Amino acid sequence: MNNANLEKRLKKAFQRSLELAGTQKELERKTGVPQGNITNFVNGHRKLVNMTLTTLAKLFPEMEISFFAGEREPAVAKDYPEEEKRLLEYFRNLTDLQKLEHFSEIKKTAEFGKSKNKIN
Repeated sequence: MNNANLEKRLKKAFQRSLELAGTQKELERKTGVPQGNITNFVNGHRKLVNMTLTTLAKLFPEMEISFFAGEREPAVAKDYPEEEKRLLEYFRNLTDLQKLEHFSEIKKTAEFGKSKNKIN
């Protein structure tokens, strides 16, 4: 993947993260990435492709980074229940942005469930 494609994909994912957070300040609170850095990414003063791995991991905690091909042993599908196999197949067919969006929704749902349990 060339830098232009990577920059475009990161920009979409970053914009989505910012939309989900609502404000730059809230994104800072959720991720620990200083608002100044977020502002520089938004304004284009810093390129997203040049962010550090630490910043990348903070902004996209559900993203898995693999430096070496084949470093993980693939799970054996026959070991999974049928519903997990279907879910895995569905997940593998999503784009990176769709995966990010789904993870964000799952996280929100889980946080809502935790807060609801505290009330009861």
